[in-house]
Amino acid sequence: MQRNSFFFLAENGMMLLQIRRKDMVYGMVYFERDLIAERNKKAEIKKSVIKRWNVNYVDQEALRQKEEEEEKLREAQEIFERLEREKAADEAEKQAEIKKAYLDAELDAQKWLDDNYNETTGSFSGMYGQGKVDEVNKDQIAMILNEKDAALRGIIDTEKAD
Repeated sequence: MQRNSFFFLAENGMMLLQIRRKDMVYGMVYFERDLIAERNKKAEIKKSVIKRWNVNYVDQEALRQKEEEEEKLREAQEIFERLEREKAADEAEKQAEIKKAYLDAELDAQKWLDDNYNETTGSFSGMYGQGKVDEVNKDQIAMILNEKDAALRGIIDTEKAD
């Protein structure tokens, strides 16, 4: 894990070191400012000679291209973030529509149950036999009724014969 340490200059001339890992502060240590080391570093910088190999020469064209690339990258990042926000908003809207449809269906089902409740029988038989019947079901119903009719006629015939 990477540690992030930050130095802060306190008002009393002391340096504060904060040691962090991710976003949690693990410790703080106060150090006195080392004025002698600061003075020596400034003096070393003043008397140092600039070496050609330490200088980074940048032409204006390369600098302009780099800035353009950074601008394009920044714009692309903004577009991506905007699209992510729109996607999240669309998803929330979609979830709200689904929830509304679910509640509407639930209310319709409850209304249907209330409309079809037969208080006399104490059951939901209000629509019994009122629905549409297709040809296959009609044939099955006719076959079942004919079987019962044939069995009843057989019983009647045997009773008359006796």
